[in-house]
Amino acid sequence: GGKVPASIVKSLTSLDDVKHCTFTPKIRASPEEGKKDDDDDNGGGEAKEGAAGEAMVGFIKRSEAWDRKQVAEREEAIGKKKYEALLTRKICPSCIQPDGKLVYQAYDEFLEKRDVCAACGAKYVRQMAWGDVRSSFFARHDPSEGVHAALKQARQAKLEKEVWASCDPRLARKRVFDPALGRLRSAPLFRQFADEEGREEIWDSFQARAAQDAQRRAALMVK
Repeated sequence: GGKVPASIVKSLTSLDDVKHCTFTPKIRASPEEGKKDDDDDNGGGEAKEGAAGEAMVGFIKRSEAWDRKQVAEREEAIGKKKYEALLTRKICPSCIQPDGKLVYQAYDEFLEKRDVCAACGAKYVRQMAWGDVRSSFFARHDPSEGVHAALKQARQAKLEKEVWASCDPRLARKRVFDPALGRLRSAPLFRQFADEEGREEIWDSFQARAAQDAQRRAALMVK
C-alpha cells in the first residue's frame, strides 16, 4: 500500500493499524465552494473595503455634526448670559411676574427681532427713555447755575452728619447692673458734662475710684 500520512499515524493505536491502514480517499472540492472562492477573488475584497470606507465616512459625519451641535449650544448659552446682563433690555409695559419682577424680552425674541409680548401683545419698550431723565440730567450737570456743586455739598454734609452720628462717643451705650432695680439697664458709656464744674466733678470721681482700686490691689498683695 501507499505511505500513511503522519497526521493519520498519530491517531492510530497499534503497529498493525499503521501497517495495514493505508487507504487514503480522494476528496473533491464542492463546485459551490469553488464559485464562492472565485467571487471573493474577483470582487469580494473590494466590496468589503467599500463598506468599511462608507462606515468610516458615516462615523466622521456623525462626529462632525455632534461637534457642531455642541459648539452651537455653547455659543447660544454664552450669548444668552451676555444678553441677560445688559441694562438696555426691553420690558413689557403691561405684564408683571408673580414675584413682582418685570417681564423682559426673551433672548430668542431679541435674536428674531420680535418686539411684541407673546402674553399680552403689547410692544416692548425701554426701561427708561431719554425724555424721562433729560431734565434732571441737565440740571445735575449745569455749571452755570451751580446746581452740581450745591448737590455735591449737600451730599457731603449729609454723609458727614451720618458718620459723626455713628462715631459720636456721647451716643455710645452700655449695660450696667442697677442694684435698686435688681436687673441690667442701659446707660451712657461715658459720663457727660455741661460745663467746667461738671467736668471737674467727673475728674475727681475718677481719681477717687483709681485711689480705691490701688488700695485694694495693695491689700491683696500683702495677703
